[in-house]
Amino acid sequence: MKYFMKKIYGGLRNASGVPSGELAVIFPQLGNIVNFKVNAFRERVFTPGSTFFLFLWQTLNSAACAETVQKAALHHWKSKGKTVSSGTSAYCQARKKLSGTFLEKVFGLVSDSCESETKGAYLWRGRNVKIVDGTSVSMPDTPENQGEYPQPSVQKKGCGFPIARILAVFSLASGALVKFASSSLHSGEQTLLRGIMHIFSCGDVILSDRGFCSYADMEKLMGMGIDFVIRMRERTIKNFTVVKKLGKDDLIIRWRKPDCRLKWMSKEQWSQVPDEICLRKITYHITIPGFRTDSVTVLTSLTDAVLFPKKSFAELYLRRWNAELNLRHIKTTMKMDVLRCLTPDMVRKEILIHFIAYNLVRHLMLRSAREHSLRPDSVSFKYSLTAIEQWVQAISSDNNSRKHAEILEKFILSLIADAVLPHRPFRREPRAVKRRRKPYQILTKPRKIFMEIQHIKKYKKSS
Repeated sequence: MKYFMKKIYGGLRNASGVPSGELAVIFPQLGNIVNFKVNAFRERVFTPGSTFFLFLWQTLNSAACAETVQKAALHHWKSKGKTVSSGTSAYCQARKKLSGTFLEKVFGLVSDSCESETKGAYLWRGRNVKIVDGTSVSMPDTPENQGEYPQPSVQKKGCGFPIARILAVFSLASGALVKFASSSLHSGEQTLLRGIMHIFSCGDVILSDRGFCSYADMEKLMGMGIDFVIRMRERTIKNFTVVKKLGKDDLIIRWRKPDCRLKWMSKEQWSQVPDEICLRKITYHITIPGFRTDSVTVLTSLTDAVLFPKKSFAELYLRRWNAELNLRHIKTTMKMDVLRCLTPDMVRKEILIHFIAYNLVRHLMLRSAREHSLRPDSVSFKYSLTAIEQWVQAISSDNNSRKHAEILEKFILSLIADAVLPHRPFRREPRAVKRRRKPYQILTKPRKIFMEIQHIKKYKKSS
């Protein structure tokens, strides 16, 4: 470990004069992932390696490009004794040159490192559960972004923003984002899931809401040896017969193939789909005050009532909300809700770097939980991110030796372990906004032709 840390801290910290060393100390796996040969490039501030670490630092701190450039200038002055331009053009051009393939590779390796931290632990009845959920993010209103991610059709031209749809796959055990897919709003979440089904392994369990309740998709997953627990969509599932009753509201059913062919399948593909599939239908009632749902019905391919009793599915589906919380961490805590880049290529890189940063924080939380015998879901994500933002400054000090950096690393892990979340079973998470918005008009026309009503009492919908 000492040799490993010496290689990372000594090599990356002094190579580029940017905050790469300090991040590499907190995230040791980056030492092997980002293996740039600095000598292969002419002497400059924004090498590919330094640009990656600056982009990562910018994401972790939710900083603007100008602030990031000032950070690089300070490190360059401290290491080289030279000043650099305060303009953001060189840094933005360097970010454009970062390879998207490289960022995808980094994302894959970091997510794998998170999974390795919980390998064989925190599984649900010995099974690895993956939570699938969708979300969306907006971005600057530029012609390039509108072409790739057009705004919703209900919005008037010039009054909306481009929106990207993202499908995220989280590990229930580690909380890490193991895979994602993105597209415009024209592609649905089910379509995105079909494009990444190959990433699931035989024996995995997919946990999702009723948006993914589809006969053809369930049949395909069962054919791949992948189990699922999906909330039933009552309007979709009507043509089924009860085969066996395992208990109260616990049935084995035979779901017949729908009469209408699905639009995304050809006639030949539809003819190869079996005429019926055997599933388990479980209904449980919620008696928790304040919850908006009285009962939940799930469909699953796990039909063994001894290995998987009915009660375990109610507990599992309640944990599906973890995906909503994880997305809130990414979009709200890490401020990915509104992207900043002006072109689709940079938008994809910005999404990737946010997911890399999220998984790196998760990896730090998992290390802290493992060393202090805590459950990973009891560690605060917000507190961990704040610890990185604040204490990384201490690691970057020139007076710190490698040994001192290792002490600081252990101190950060213990600091994160101290902020344990209280046990809050059945805590309500209402989707509501308490703080009122300012009483400004809504932009209902393009900015050039919009006429503002001058008096505040007349702030109503413009005609």
